[in-house]
Amino acid sequence: MKPKPKKQMIGVIAATTAAILMTPAIANAAPTGDATGGSKGGYGGAGLQGTWKYFKSAPKTPNGGADNNATAWQAFYKSITADRLGWSDEEREKYAEGQALKKGANPGVCKESRVIAWVAPATGIRSDGTAVQNPNDLVGAFPHTNARGTFGEVVKANTMNNSLATATPLTGSSLMNNDDVKKYLQWDKKNNNKMFASPGYTLLCSWWKRDEEKVREYETINRDSNLLNTNTAGVVAGATSYTTIVSPQILETKAGIAYDPIGKPNLHTQSSAILKTNFGKLMDEVVSGARAAQLAAIQTCAAGLAAAAATGGTASPAAIPGCAAAGEFAAEAAGRIAADQAIPRATVELDALNKEGLKEGGVLNVQESAAFASFLDPTSAEGGTKLPVKEATITKCKIKEKFNNDTNTWEQISKTCHKEVSIEPGENVAGTDIPVINWESNFYQIMSVHCNEKAAELSSNDPTLKVVNKDSTEKGGLSTVLMTKQYGGGRPLHLDFGDKGNPDREKAATGEIGYYDKECPFECAPAGAPRATLVSVKTPNVEPNNFKFFRDNVWRTVNITRWVPKASADVNIATALVPVSTTINRWVAGTPGTQTKTGGRFEMKTITGAKLFTGDSDPKEQKNYSLDLFSNANTTILPGLADTFQVRSSWASDANAPQVINVKWEYAPLVISTEFSKVGFGGAGGSMTNSHNQTQYPVQGKCYANYGTTKQYDTTDDFYNFTGTGSDNNLDNGEVLEGSNFSSKSKPADSQTNLVITFLRATTN
Repeated sequence: MKPKPKKQMIGVIAATTAAILMTPAIANAAPTGDATGGSKGGYGGAGLQGTWKYFKSAPKTPNGGADNNATAWQAFYKSITADRLGWSDEEREKYAEGQALKKGANPGVCKESRVIAWVAPATGIRSDGTAVQNPNDLVGAFPHTNARGTFGEVVKANTMNNSLATATPLTGSSLMNNDDVKKYLQWDKKNNNKMFASPGYTLLCSWWKRDEEKVREYETINRDSNLLNTNTAGVVAGATSYTTIVSPQILETKAGIAYDPIGKPNLHTQSSAILKTNFGKLMDEVVSGARAAQLAAIQTCAAGLAAAAATGGTASPAAIPGCAAAGEFAAEAAGRIAADQAIPRATVELDALNKEGLKEGGVLNVQESAAFASFLDPTSAEGGTKLPVKEATITKCKIKEKFNNDTNTWEQISKTCHKEVSIEPGENVAGTDIPVINWESNFYQIMSVHCNEKAAELSSNDPTLKVVNKDSTEKGGLSTVLMTKQYGGGRPLHLDFGDKGNPDREKAATGEIGYYDKECPFECAPAGAPRATLVSVKTPNVEPNNFKFFRDNVWRTVNITRWVPKASADVNIATALVPVSTTINRWVAGTPGTQTKTGGRFEMKTITGAKLFTGDSDPKEQKNYSLDLFSNANTTILPGLADTFQVRSSWASDANAPQVINVKWEYAPLVISTEFSKVGFGGAGGSMTNSHNQTQYPVQGKCYANYGTTKQYDTTDDFYNFTGTGSDNNLDNGEVLEGSNFSSKSKPADSQTNLVITFLRATTN
């Protein structure tokens, strides 16, 4: 079977072979600059000898005007109906919609496109037999839709830009020398010349929506530096206690309540017990009154020294009442502070919810907070006079951004910043002159991700990230657990995980919910012979995925061999052989339709009687840890297992437009994961520590039915691009997995994931 190109976020509308009949000379001509020659080895020059033309949405202007907000769709339908004199705009649009629907197209794709382009042949014949005189005339030749498209990553960010969006047709060398066209042709050539392998019109509608003035403004506040100023001479200062707090970084807010949105809302804030230091215990004795004598001695010594200084005296502290006891107390405090430098600090014993949350996926912040106390040692030779303070340099910025439809990102328009210095003095302990400052002392993060190969690549790009656990697959996309280094002084300016504002784009991506709930691209295998089988017939079908039935409206039963995840060191399928759901998706252009009001209809149901392709739901996001069912004219997702179906039709299929169906099953096998039981700073001197062990956790993913092979079609990129929160579900929207740019060189049944059913009028067909 021939490999098919990957799909990108571009809508492609491609003509059927019968749409336009090209002359042999043009059909076999090689375009300028094609060194390989001819349509077999080159670009398939049928359409390229004609005219390319582009429409784009007009930019918005402040003064208005008749065409102020004209869209590419409006420009397009007005152009193709230019010879329909006296028609209203409504009539022109309805005509274009009607032609699209007649061929099974979805004009909604083009209506939302910022750019529409099409190539028309230099000469040709319409389906009604008349000659094509005007390249803009698409009467009777309006092409089919391909809602997900096959445009290719290589030109995703470059094609359909302003260099192409011009009303001036590109022909000859101006066409072939255009950089964006070259990139497109290079991509198409690598993918078996899908777009231009057969003659006909080709229409490209970009998924980038038409221009909207999306602008946002926001303020950022960053703590650039944190200092605990404890180095003043004559000051005795130390930590009195430590507390470790864990909290989820990825949060959503609903009804004013923040929660963990990845799978179950299980990750939450949890604190350790307060760990008192040796110095802290001494300070508690001061507060309780147990050290009242020493506190009084300090005050007496300080007063005596101050009085001597006021009279110009140079009395030794040894001669001042209370100073001996004050010195002994200061020495004891300094000794305790020195001993505290090596003690283990606070850790958090994670509860059941936080254990499950990290197994499931997300980011957990591990933050240590310390309380510092200090007092002046009046016997110090320097005679300390300044108590510690907490200082921070804070940068506040006002940022204005606009949304770039081409790159699907926000771009900065302006940024105004200023710095402030914040000084926070300590608060005195009641009844004493001993101030206490609360301080964020240490910080690190743990990130757990399933079904995302990008997470496995992060550690390769940043050697400071520690790999706690990773699955053994080649791409490392089933399970990844990473941990940051320990940051002294609290949180860094930009977090490694869960910070959308991180200047590192790969790290910024970890701030999106969809990073953590993508479906898994399991390695799958057939549970039997990889084929579809016609049930209750003496002679089985020869081809494993290609059927021809009469359009006699009689139910025929087809069983499809189910595919299941392969057992491995990373995947335990012992409890996961029963599917969570079954998805049946049909090509939108397959004929007859499933919800047509006139003519015949294609019907499909499960062997248990559940009807498919009913309803009008939009395709729902498909996410891990979630069962997102829906049904419409092209897709139905059912709970549980379905692998035997009944089909019938009262109408014959159009030429080159059979029913093309993909079936996939969703499973939740146990996948390698990591369970953390204890996190914090329990090492000597407060170094980061954690306790964890390898475990398993149920993770969802889907296996497509493949036919005629035991090697599955690779779905890694498809599941990465089109599953997870915030991702467009372009897998279950009337487009088949491997694309539908079918031609005489590429039949629907050539794709290993396609089940093809053609309904015939009579035996002679």
